[in-house]
Amino acid sequence: MNERVYSYLKKINEMLSSDPLYKNLNRSIDKGDNSYRIIQKRSKKVIDPEWIEVIEDALPNLDNIVRNPRKFIVVEEDIIDISLAKSISKESVKHLATHTNFISAVDGDNVIPSKILNTQKEESYEIYENRFVYTLLKKLSEFINTRYEVIKKSVLNEDQSEIALESKYKVNDSQILFRMNTIANMSFEDVQKLNSEDLDDYERIARIHSIVNGFMSSAFAKEMKSSAPVRPPITHTNVIKKNPDFKKALKIWEFVYSYDKPGFQVEYVNESTPISKEIGEEYKGLMFLNHLIVQNLFVKDESEMGFSQTNDGLSEDIAFISKEPEVMCVHPLEIFLYQVQKDMKKTEHDMTLKIENNLKNLTKEESIKTVKVLQGYFVTNHFNALDKKYVTKLYSIIKKLEPDDLANYTLEEIKENYLQRLRDILEKSHKYLNGLVFE
Repeated sequence: MNERVYSYLKKINEMLSSDPLYKNLNRSIDKGDNSYRIIQKRSKKVIDPEWIEVIEDALPNLDNIVRNPRKFIVVEEDIIDISLAKSISKESVKHLATHTNFISAVDGDNVIPSKILNTQKEESYEIYENRFVYTLLKKLSEFINTRYEVIKKSVLNEDQSEIALESKYKVNDSQILFRMNTIANMSFEDVQKLNSEDLDDYERIARIHSIVNGFMSSAFAKEMKSSAPVRPPITHTNVIKKNPDFKKALKIWEFVYSYDKPGFQVEYVNESTPISKEIGEEYKGLMFLNHLIVQNLFVKDESEMGFSQTNDGLSEDIAFISKEPEVMCVHPLEIFLYQVQKDMKKTEHDMTLKIENNLKNLTKEESIKTVKVLQGYFVTNHFNALDKKYVTKLYSIIKKLEPDDLANYTLEEIKENYLQRLRDILEKSHKYLNGLVFE
């Protein structure tokens, strides 16, 4: 613990140490059941290394092809007036020898033609192998860019650091449960330290993203921009079968067209570390001050924790909320969750129709696997946006709660309980739609 923070806690306890109430409370707490912990919650992005490794392995080979593309000579022949000819080639002389009708005069050893064969030679890249590689680069660029953007934008950062204090003790005949949770979102620098392995993967993906986009802006790509794309199955020409670079290009083609997974997932990790007994002792001053405040609070009868449905005209859809006495029930938030459930039913209906419609209307250029992956991204992005929207709304309602709404719960308990229930509702719909996409 920071020395400055520790010194403040120590000063609070020193000021209270002579108070008899404080001494009695300390004895009660020591006899009770105590738990003092530091909890770190972080989101761990688990990236499938397979697609990164396969693409990285093929990058040098693709670079060789892009830097040294195969080409062939295109010869264009045309019969033109002799006055327009800029040079006479061997092919021109041979052609004139077999087409004497183009000779207008002969002066000794000089032959004067009226017309001559003109040849023009140009280099061309539009061979099948180059068209195959360019089509591969476009597909690879789409494959990587999609995953890169989703990984970068779709995952909400929920990394937090929390101090959780809990003590169950008795004062006279009263059983008291003290809980204090202090939560802070972790800084980006702290997240970097915790997620160093994730950052290594991000750096690799960013590097691949940069290299493949470089291929797409190369001279080779510009030359091939207007060429006709190739379509599967790929013709195994001698070059594709025997040249090491093209063999690797074929391997990456087959991988990209068969890989139908998102390529990453998010796992949430909670790491709990007990606070030392010495530091835990210093928190007793805060517990004592909280105890004094609680003594002055008006505790409502348990019956007032119930939720009257008749007064609000709500349907039986939310009757389950008040059937279990141990379920927390805060009137304005129950109405909010009920509305979220209704919204999710509509979302499931609308997105089901959209998913089924997209699968029915595939274009010739799209594969069902590609469409499913992209729809999976769309569903994930949509639910990340819904999570942000509804959590913001939930916190806004909690801030506006009146004392009569709280019953005997703390705001922190209410926040934790309803945040979990909200995300359970969203997760249920998310899983249903993901199952529909990847069935």
